[in-house]
Amino acid sequence: MSENLDIGDEIDEPDQPRRLRGKAWVQACLAALGTDKLSVLDTRLNVVNSPSLWGMYQSGKRRPMPGTVTVVGQKLPGTAEVWLSPIWDVLNDDAAACGSHVDRLLERFTKSEPWMLLHHKAISTMKLHDKCQALLEIVIPRHYLKFPDLDEDLLRELDPDFENRPFHYRQFSEICDHQANIIAQSYREAKATSKIIGESVAEVREMWARLKGEKYEPKPSNSNNRADLLNKDYVCGVAALVCLCNESKDRRLRNAPAYLKQGIVEAVKDNYGVEVAEYFMTSL
Repeated sequence: MSENLDIGDEIDEPDQPRRLRGKAWVQACLAALGTDKLSVLDTRLNVVNSPSLWGMYQSGKRRPMPGTVTVVGQKLPGTAEVWLSPIWDVLNDDAAACGSHVDRLLERFTKSEPWMLLHHKAISTMKLHDKCQALLEIVIPRHYLKFPDLDEDLLRELDPDFENRPFHYRQFSEICDHQANIIAQSYREAKATSKIIGESVAEVREMWARLKGEKYEPKPSNSNNRADLLNKDYVCGVAALVCLCNESKDRRLRNAPAYLKQGIVEAVKDNYGVEVAEYFMTSL
């Protein structure tokens, strides 16, 4: 065997997050090759020193070396993202990594509107409560965040630009005290809307392909550029807030962890599976 092949980074007793991470990565590799046999990974990829390593990766008993993840990601696009996902930092309760992920999401969002906190306040000056509010203002449609009893017709007469006034929108602590979970509601709305639009676009593309006498091949949807909860990065961002709020001494955030978990758990399950969602709900 070549000395450059991965021999794995041994772990004495893997914890549950490491098991879940290894299982998710190996399953992503299997899915990319259209197989359920670990032996196929070994013969097709030729990146490990021993075929048994794939089983050890899957059980979390060994970790693949960073170079192996990179090489496999080049051969099987999308698999490296599974291994490197911030969701594992969340499950490991790594507050520093979670904080960095939230900051990156806020920094890369460049389309803030006048009603948003990001439009008025620098990220470097934000406390955790502010960051929670700023992130939810990105991923949740604004109609969920307005105070529910506003007389919008009257306000529009008095102030045509009233919708851009920040004081008409609830702060994060007020959101967490609300009985209905608007995070969960907005995720279900986004998912349903995306499904309808996706089906409509597919029908149009299929029709044009038939008219041109071409074979129609559906294209996978790409949610990486979306600034909502259909984007895995933002799902991880909201999940990361749970870890941060758990450690906060800000009394305004006392209800935040439970509210955030209930709001984002369906999105976590849809993106990372039942086992990850269950661990997220019970261990943080």
